Amino acid sequence: MRRLAMLVCAGSLLLFGIGLSATPAMAYGNSGPAKQTYQIAISQNCDNPTICGAGGTGGFWGWAVLYSAGTGDAELTGCGHIVGSGGPGTAGATHFHDNFTYDLTNTKDLVTLSETQTYVGHGTPVTVTVPGSDTGIPLTPGHYNTTQIFGFSAPGVSANIQVVKLH
Repeated sequence: MRRLAMLVCAGSLLLFGIGLSATPAMAYGNSGPAKQTYQIAISQNCDNPTICGAGGTGGFWGWAVLYSAGTGDAELTGCGHIVGSGGPGTAGATHFHDNFTYDLTNTKDLVTLSETQTYVGHGTPVTVTVPGSDTGIPLTPGHYNTTQIFGFSAPGVSANIQVVKLH
């Protein structure tokens, strides 16, 4: 037993040491002319049909990166659950990739100017171009919870946004 404990401790120290000596990957591309300015993570779940409506239960999760050139991209996944008369297409997961441009002068919320979204997960991938909009995602760094986002909280309803400003 003592030998096992020593091996676990040694292994943990080795992994900890590797972690301390590792160089950050900057894996999502900060080496070009357009630097990352924000990283945003978002999640929303609703399992309360009274709040979400029949067929509206499920969730939405993803992240986005904003670049200094006024462009951004995001990877997002939603999953719906049929409740009551949800109807076709409201159950199961759908993933989409979003390339967008955004308003560099707006510092309150993320306002997109145009978006190209590619959806996969229910048959053949579909790409659509949509007009921009005020996403309601704050550009002030911090963590935002259900009450801060929607102005209320309720059982079975959860939302979180994490905003990190890099430059």
